[in-house]
Amino acid sequence: MPEIQNPNLQTPGTGGGSGGDMRSTMAFMLLAMAVILGYQFFFAKPKTDQQPQPAQTQQQTAVSPVSAAPGQTPAAAAPTQAHVATPQISASLETYTTIENEFYKIVFTNRGAQVKSWTLKKYFDSTGKPLDLVQAEAAAHFGLPLSLFTYEPALTTELNDALYQVNYSGAQPTATGLVLAPTAITFHYAANGVDAIKTFRFDSSYVVNVETQVTRNGAPLRALVEWPAGLGDMEEFKQSGMMPSQARTPSFFAWSINGKSDSQTAAKVSGNNTIDESYQYAAVMDLYFAAAFLPEAPDRTTVVTLHNAIDLPSNPGDPNGKKTNADVLGLAVGDTSGDTRLRLFAGPKATDVLQSIHATGPDGKPDGPSLDPLIQFGWMSFIAKPLYLILRFMVSHGVPNWGWAIIISTVILNLTLLPTRIVAMKSSLKMMRIQPKLDALKSRYANLKVNDPRKMEM
Repeated sequence: MPEIQNPNLQTPGTGGGSGGDMRSTMAFMLLAMAVILGYQFFFAKPKTDQQPQPAQTQQQTAVSPVSAAPGQTPAAAAPTQAHVATPQISASLETYTTIENEFYKIVFTNRGAQVKSWTLKKYFDSTGKPLDLVQAEAAAHFGLPLSLFTYEPALTTELNDALYQVNYSGAQPTATGLVLAPTAITFHYAANGVDAIKTFRFDSSYVVNVETQVTRNGAPLRALVEWPAGLGDMEEFKQSGMMPSQARTPSFFAWSINGKSDSQTAAKVSGNNTIDESYQYAAVMDLYFAAAFLPEAPDRTTVVTLHNAIDLPSNPGDPNGKKTNADVLGLAVGDTSGDTRLRLFAGPKATDVLQSIHATGPDGKPDGPSLDPLIQFGWMSFIAKPLYLILRFMVSHGVPNWGWAIIISTVILNLTLLPTRIVAMKSSLKMMRIQPKLDALKSRYANLKVNDPRKMEM
């Protein structure tokens, strides 16, 4: 106890109490260092190893929707991947389908769901073959009938170059791809968020029902149905078949809005002009044939006029001579809502045919104006139309052809006017008898002035 109470007290010698205190202090310091090192080894190091682990897990979760293989993506990333994915619907090969009835034979390709040929069985070209309404040379530049027109060139190209899947309802195709009307054919394509469906229905007439629907990510797109490149009887584009005296085929844009029909020549038609009007029908035509669109909802109709040109020799007999533009008219027709439903007439401008086809009326039924105004007789229509109806009546009632009908009608007309002509001839003969006396009188008074009173005697 005294030693503890007086720590400064020291005892002489080598093995006293101060040496024991130093050893105790060193032992205490070593124990403290051991405790500190032990704590760092067993507790601090595990905490340091665990710090980056949450960051690594978070990084894997963020990258996994892009880089992880299917089936290994974390559950949290699954909804994002499902939102991006879109169904792919397309065909692997180009195929052809032929639709046929009494009047036409139409060949479809599933590339773009377009028409390769539209042959009229009862009408023929200059070589004697059934007339194809698809002008092949112009179509190679400007597109095929029943293609789609949009305001995005890249989208238009995609829709018209894609391979569509084909389905049939009604009559089924034979082994050669022939389908007899009545029938319906549907083309479907989907990729990259774009979904396009085109349905065509055929009956026993010249008219084809058309339905198209194009969406992008579920939102409707305005995609119009085209007839882009004139008509097949424009043989001036077939240079090998041109005769030196052959003239170019005149083209027209014709329409009916609210019951009023009108037309324009190709020179007055603007290219790529969009018109939103209540079109009951809109047509591209020449003198003998027409392709006319009849919208199901005239109040929501959009029409785009397509006016292109191809350089052709001014003189068909000199292919290397001076060239001028040959007009190529086309149309694109659709619905402002995006989904398009319309009827398409492609055929001859025959009176009985055109009178049987009516536009959609106010009640939504095909009881509106007929296509009869597509036949234009010019400013002399009050004479030309009755004569045409007489000739047509004769041809349909036993006269072999239009040539004989013209001859017979000419004979009938002359016989009808014969009494009048006889009276005129009698008057002419009387004048011939007295003509010498008149000449003698004129010679007698020839030298008199105009104001001479004797002129009255003459």
